[in-house]
Amino acid sequence: MDITDIRFRLSGIVKETIVDGPGIRLSIYMQGCPHRCVGCHNPTTHDYGGGMESSVSEMAALMGEGGLLQGITLTGGDPFMQPKAAAALAKAAKGMGLDVMAYTGFTFGEIVAGIRLGKACVPAVGRAGGEAQAEAGNGRAGGEAQAVGWAGHHGLTPAEYEEAFLRVAALAKRASLDASVCATDAVPPTGVGRIGPSPIAEAPADALGGFLAPCQGLDGFAADTFRDWEALLLGTGILCDGPFMADLASPALPFAGSSNQRLIDVGRTIASGTVSIWAPDLSLG
Repeated sequence: MDITDIRFRLSGIVKETIVDGPGIRLSIYMQGCPHRCVGCHNPTTHDYGGGMESSVSEMAALMGEGGLLQGITLTGGDPFMQPKAAAALAKAAKGMGLDVMAYTGFTFGEIVAGIRLGKACVPAVGRAGGEAQAEAGNGRAGGEAQAVGWAGHHGLTPAEYEEAFLRVAALAKRASLDASVCATDAVPPTGVGRIGPSPIAEAPADALGGFLAPCQGLDGFAADTFRDWEALLLGTGILCDGPFMADLASPALPFAGSSNQRLIDVGRTIASGTVSIWAPDLSLG
């Protein structure tokens, strides 16, 4: 499938902004957020069924308009709610020589835990016969997998998608607190802590079993979601992680809303195995 055919729910865009990352950027506000932080600056992005339908090709056309654009910023909402489309947007941007920044209410440790959990699941797309089996425990028949589009993702409606996503995201959150799955600092904003030889390495199978047990009927959905998390993480240069916390908010913070949020240099973090904080004088790893 051509990645430009992937469709997603969009809240809106801001062209040539300088507040959502370094340099002049195209900010893409994706629709849907599971965190719904108190004091969120963009509450209209929370509703999974809100916004409008768009496509990677439409956003790529905006990226290609040229000018002084340095990169794109994926925000929302939470781009990790629509990771297939967000990863495709990142790939399209990098193909044009643009850098990528992403905002998420998940912590880096939660994303790493999800990726490791996903490696122990059986993906729905690409199963025997190239067909998806029943998904999300709702008894849907197999048939050809629909991997794109909001309502078409695993054949789920927005409400069903929300329910399934919240369940698998909860697994990642719980697993991130278990050192056998994800040996990372659990409490930001320390910005330090080992994450193992590689944050996307597979965790021991015996460490994953207890977390995967609640999946029951969601293993394919979880595998596909977390696989797309990995693609999005690897396509991101700077990741601003963690939920917005109103009591830690400060207008003095560069590109972050509250002091618990970290600007993580993803490339250097993966290369070193230690959380690396991005600084304005550093190029993206």
